[in-house]
Amino acid sequence: MADNRKQTPMPSFSNARISRRGLVAGAGALGMASALHIPSVAARQDQQFSGKIRFQAGHYTPSESMEKSANNPVPIQAMQDAVDTYRQLHPDVEVEFVRIPEGTDARVWTVTQLTGGNAPDIVWT
Repeated sequence: MADNRKQTPMPSFSNARISRRGLVAGAGALGMASALHIPSVAARQDQQFSGKIRFQAGHYTPSESMEKSANNPVPIQAMQDAVDTYRQLHPDVEVEFVRIPEGTDARVWTVTQLTGGNAPDIVWT
């Protein structure tokens, strides 16, 4: 079966010429426009972060108990230490570690949460 749709020819830029002056002027204008939209470092330092961050940290999720046991031979604490250090800098921020239910496929859980619009703010993949 033949395709009877009208095909538009591809534009040809082989004859298009841009002068060096035009290229530099365009790049400069683009740089100035983007620089106007970036807040200064001083303005960002005055900002205080606040709110709650939901974080699914995969195998780095801190252990619920730091006591060594047969079920918890190596308690995991490094990510909690990092969060505690971050909270010293930003005391108004709460970080909640989200645990994937035991026996659940992590990828399936993550895709399901993302599809439903219910995923944590940070997801370990």
